[in-house]
Amino acid sequence: LLIFVAYCDGFELKNSDQEAMANDAESEANNAQSDFIQLRVVSQDSKEVTFRVKMDMPLIKLMKAYSERTGIGLGSLRFVFDGSRLDDTKTPKELNMEDNDMIDVYQQQHGG
Repeated sequence: LLIFVAYCDGFELKNSDQEAMANDAESEANNAQSDFIQLRVVSQDSKEVTFRVKMDMPLIKLMKAYSERTGIGLGSLRFVFDGSRLDDTKTPKELNMEDNDMIDVYQQQHGG
């Protein structure tokens, strides 16, 4: 299992493996005093990218960062949280997201 923790322009980017989980306790202590949470974006092939985001930041920033990180066009990606497609204008706070919540991402199939 390969895990990416991403932070840029309100995010931080860090590549790691399962050992990154050991650093979570330290980052959770820092998060307790801020309005940031970590969101895990998991693809169909179980690759995971973790983003540290502000609770009031529109999710389009996370979506764009994921698209840039993976090299997959944003228009080809579908982000799903709790069974519903994500509205990119919403914030984690508006969606009652919590630390370490998981967002599923699917690459849309284009028929031929």
